[in-house]
This record gives sequence, C-alpha cells and structure tokens, in this order.
Amino acid sequence: MIELEEEKKKYDDISIENQRKAEAMKEKVASRKTVWDYVEQFESMINIFAIGIPWAIIGAVLMGGNVVFNVVGNRWWAGGNILLIYNTLYGFSHYLLSILLVMEIDVWIKYAKFIRLLVLVQAAIHASIYLFFLVRFLFLTFLTVSNTKDDLVTLTEDMFLGYNLLVGLPPLLIDVVIIIKEVSMEFFQFLRDDAGANTDDVSLGFHDWWLLFDAILDLVNPWYWFKKDKDPIPYE
Repeated sequence: MIELEEEKKKYDDISIENQRKAEAMKEKVASRKTVWDYVEQFESMINIFAIGIPWAIIGAVLMGGNVVFNVVGNRWWAGGNILLIYNTLYGFSHYLLSILLVMEIDVWIKYAKFIRLLVLVQAAIHASIYLFFLVRFLFLTFLTVSNTKDDLVTLTEDMFLGYNLLVGLPPLLIDVVIIIKEVSMEFFQFLRDDAGANTDDVSLGFHDWWLLFDAILDLVNPWYWFKKDKDPIPYE
C-alpha cells in the first residue's frame, strides 16, 4: 500500500513537472515575434519610407512638370493667366497636404480633421468636374470630330478641352490620392489599429461631415453672425 502511494506521488510529481515545462514552452513560443509582429511594431515607419516618401517624390515630379510646362510651354502661365496660376497653386497646396495625410503625421490627422474635410470636398468636386470634361472630350474626339470635317467650332472645343485636361492632370492625380487615402483610413490605418471602431478619432466619419455642413450653414446664416454665444469651432 505504501509502495503504491509512493508510486502515485512519483507520477504526480512527474505530471506537475511536465505541466510546468509545457507552460514554460508556451510562454517561450508566445514571446517569439513573427515577421508580422515586427511589421506591426514598425508599421508607421514602414508607411513613411515605403509609401510616404515615394509619393512625395512622385508628387514633386508631377507638380514640377506642371511648373515647367507653364513656364516653357505656356510662357510663364500664358502671361499671368489666372486659371493657370490657380491650377498650379491648387496643385501645390493639395500636394503638401497630401504628404501629411499619406504619411499619417499624428498631429495633422488628429487635430486638422476639419481642414482635411474641406480638402476632401475640394478634391471630390475637382475630380468630378475633371471627369465630366474628360467624358465630353472623349465624346467630341471619337463620336463628333471623327464624323465632322468642316465644323471648326467643334474642333476648337475639342482641342481646348484636351489642352486643359493635360494641364490639369497633375492636380487631379494628387486629388485622387487624397480621396483614396481618406476612404481607406475608414478601414485601415498605419498609425492605429482601431480604424472604423467607436474609438477611432482619426478617420473622417459621418459626424465630421455633419460638422462641416453645420459650419457652412453658420457662415451663410446672418443670425449666427450676431450671435453672442457662438458654437465652438470644430476641432479647435
């Protein structure tokens, strides 16, 4: 009887020891970092060097081409044409803001959401207008001009649209990047891992769109101009 108890105790000790070894092995395995763990740990830096800096270079090339085209081809923005100058300034401003957005600079994407909303709205409107005239240009080129030999007005309009679409291409590509980045941040972010959740205060949600709409209404509302207790500026 005593021998059986000693034998049982011996096996119990072995079982406890094996359990401890198994737990130690689990902890060791859990402490090992995979490649994805390192990616998640340094994903912000990866975003800056793999996406942010290349985009900054591409955007600089696009806007540099716009400047060269206007200086050399248009002879200094056609002698100071307002639309050409605006197009270049618009492109440069959105290019600089797109760098902050693509790199997900913490201070910018957290505390400049209202400006980001305005830029996104501008980008969407600009892209829509560009798309409209692109469709018009393609319609004239392939369906109208090809069947018209002596219509000088149609031919002139087609050439005018083609020229302006070419000049406006760099700002358009920058706006497309801004739109894609803002939409993608609703689902995935390099800076944080709570995209789309209730705790996500980085992406632009429907609440931010309402704040923008409300602010625009206040700007055109004379009653608000003379209101003493004005609502605080969003994200002030």
